[in-house]
Amino acid sequence: MTVALSSCLRAGRSELVARQNSDLELHHECLAELVGALAEHPRARVAGKLLDHP
Repeated sequence: MTVALSSCLRAGRSELVARQNSDLELHHECLAELVGALAEHPRARVAGKLLDHP
């Protein structure tokens, strides 16, 4: 998987990449919050959310 992911990242043209597993369920505002956090902290290279457990 690492080789395939690296290949995709090199071929991509986007400024940002969301890497997630196939079983991940995101809250509808999650990606917007992550992008906002990166915008607030321009030196950051990675953003992630804490998991919520019911």
